[in-house]
Amino acid sequence: FCRQRQVPCKIFHCQAAEYAKAHKMTVEEGARKLRYHFFEEAAKEFGADKIAVAHNQNDCAETMLFHLARGTGLKGMGGIQPVRGSIIRPLLCVERKEIEHYLALRNQEFCQDKTNEELNYTRNKIRWKVLPPLEEINSQAVFHINQAALLAAEEAELMEDLTRRAKEKYVFLDSFGTHISRKILEEKPVIQKSLLHKILTETAGNSRDISGVHVQQLLQLFHRQTGRMIQFP
Repeated sequence: FCRQRQVPCKIFHCQAAEYAKAHKMTVEEGARKLRYHFFEEAAKEFGADKIAVAHNQNDCAETMLFHLARGTGLKGMGGIQPVRGSIIRPLLCVERKEIEHYLALRNQEFCQDKTNEELNYTRNKIRWKVLPPLEEINSQAVFHINQAALLAAEEAELMEDLTRRAKEKYVFLDSFGTHISRKILEEKPVIQKSLLHKILTETAGNSRDISGVHVQQLLQLFHRQTGRMIQFP
């Protein structure tokens, strides 16, 4: 395909399963990390300042449903974003069936990843077992989920701004660590929780093991006697 259209093509090879095992990840996580690493390498080689990937509305809907099932906040409900750093997603405005229809009209064959059919991958279960019944309830289900994701992403952006302002107002650092003023309790609960989640995440270095339970535990400390302690992951 690339040769016929004189498009430069670079192919990378890797052992995703072995990489995932060595780094204690699922195969999906490992493959994703390797994939984006290769994209960045290719971008440097080709002198590209943008990396366009082919996620569509179905991918966004699957991601949002996965995050909802696992437990998430506004940010996770935002699904896949159209722009993230140098990554852009120009096909995020169309459904998979629209892309397949476009290809069929042009008699253009395409490759399907053989793992797409395997139900031992979480995303595939959502793709084949969850989304089809939702589309039976409403044929525009994927579109509506994407609209909800867009709204959640906009609200998450607003929350980040409000949380940043609250941090400037109620949080200070010194040689003993991070201090949070009790005056935070005067704010709306959603601001309280968002700020505490941000502080826990920054202290831990990432948000991987930080959940709503930990935020609630930290919030409860404000209502306990001086000297009480909690151990976090």
